[in-house]
Amino acid sequence: MFAHRLLTLFFLTLASPLVAADVVLIVTGDEALPGALGHDNLTQRFRDAGYEVYAGEDLNRADMTKLIAQVEGKLADTGRLVIHLSGPVAAEAGLSVYLPRDVSPESRTEVLTGGVPLALLLEMAATRPGQSMLALGLPRLADPLNLNLDIPQGVLVLRGRPPEVRDVVVDQMLRAGRTVPQIDAAAAGVQFDGLITDFFRLAEPPDPAASDADPTAVEAQLSEADRVQIQTDLADLGYGPGDVDGVFGSATRGAIRAWQRDNGQPADGVLSSAQIRDLADAATAERAARAAASSAEQAEREAWDLARTTDTLRAYRDFLVAYPEGRFTARAQDRVDTLEAASETAQRIRGYRQQEQNLGLTVASVAVIERRLDALGLAAGPPDGRVDRQTRRAIATFQAQRGLTPTGYLDPATIQRLILAGAEAQ
Repeated sequence: MFAHRLLTLFFLTLASPLVAADVVLIVTGDEALPGALGHDNLTQRFRDAGYEVYAGEDLNRADMTKLIAQVEGKLADTGRLVIHLSGPVAAEAGLSVYLPRDVSPESRTEVLTGGVPLALLLEMAATRPGQSMLALGLPRLADPLNLNLDIPQGVLVLRGRPPEVRDVVVDQMLRAGRTVPQIDAAAAGVQFDGLITDFFRLAEPPDPAASDADPTAVEAQLSEADRVQIQTDLADLGYGPGDVDGVFGSATRGAIRAWQRDNGQPADGVLSSAQIRDLADAATAERAARAAASSAEQAEREAWDLARTTDTLRAYRDFLVAYPEGRFTARAQDRVDTLEAASETAQRIRGYRQQEQNLGLTVASVAVIERRLDALGLAAGPPDGRVDRQTRRAIATFQAQRGLTPTGYLDPATIQRLILAGAEAQ
């Protein structure tokens, strides 16, 4: 089947197109090109340059196969052919393949049976010798420049990380109309292989006079959605762009200038491609930090609710260990202090009660004590030999009057004071 498709591609190279339309196939993996200069912006830039665009984002194997088939059907009528892939590539058994979203890079079988061979795409490009390019933006490959590709004669291959590949394609090859020898690949962070010639361009260079007269050439290529994204990025970074409506008015220009100043760049209020990318990266990082902070706050709230529900010393102490400087730290410490005090009080009361029990007082003895307290005017209640709350209050009052600790429990010192008080009354 694969050999048959290659044979078909070979015969297509012999065909003479009636209408030579420039064609681009763009496939972008999930999050390979995020932000304002992403997949949609890339496809629009090719449309603006007059290309017939076949594009898809985060495609599965079936949808990517259909898209490739559509482009194959146009090869006989194609002038320039660009294949732009951004996403993961894997290599197995000497075969390099692009991975659609439903193909796992962890499964060798899936890679070999579900991946799209780069050799197939190169053979498609080979049907337009001297007029074709394969651009590979590879985010998940350890070394995107170290791919073993058998590049057909007459095909240009560009590879690197997705943002750098996109910037070279859009800013230098489409907008500026440069040829490969006119591009500083090392400075741009990309590599060119295959057809290196002064004759192949993706677009004609602009009129120099018109270019110099338009300092906002990059921004002029931005769609409304791109502009809204830039305003959103500025707002998320704390630079008030005014209404987020896609219109770059005075408030947005002021926000851009403020951001440029804070980042050590000329504050002219006009964004370059690199600045748009930097702005998007900074905003993405800020949003991620906020999401992490929000998650941490939620975790602290849940831990606090659990401590309050349990309402034990251990629960509050565990919370303070986990969140020593959190929103609820002071409240947790107050509750620990309260519970510790209550625990100490309970422990003391247990000691007072044990000391009273050690006296071995009988019902008759307690009744005598109650009568003695009554005689002293302390209202100990009926002399029934049972120590109730009224009796406890009377004992505590007596202890306080005699310079003892007012525990409300009987101990040897309290008994001695009661005996002395009775003798004094006689």
